Amino acid sequence: MKRLLSAVILVALSWNARGESMECSDKIISQGDSISKVATLCGNPTQVDHTSIVRSAAGGFVNGQWVASAGTQIEIPVEVWLYNLGPDRLMRQIRFEDGRVVKIETLDYGYLEKS
Repeated sequence: MKRLLSAVILVALSWNARGESMECSDKIISQGDSISKVATLCGNPTQVDHTSIVRSAAGGFVNGQWVASAGTQIEIPVEVWLYNLGPDRLMRQIRFEDGRVVKIETLDYGYLEKS
């Protein structure tokens, strides 16, 4: 029983770690890919939303010593791209932070574009 539970947990963790991906031009887009790669392989999105988030900078190593950043905050650009693939396919949404894919979501079925 322990062995079965361990196997189930391992599969669940590996599924979660894999994250979601998207196929474009017979290539896979996944977490960490750049905006330029996604644009090249998937083309222009239907909609793009621009915003930013502010995060605290944790600090870094200086001369081999960890130095905290004492409340330094950095602004990170965020883009959310929506791909409407039509009424017979599910829409896809890609979130970029600082120019890299951080999340890919599958949404409801698409819609017909009005001319």
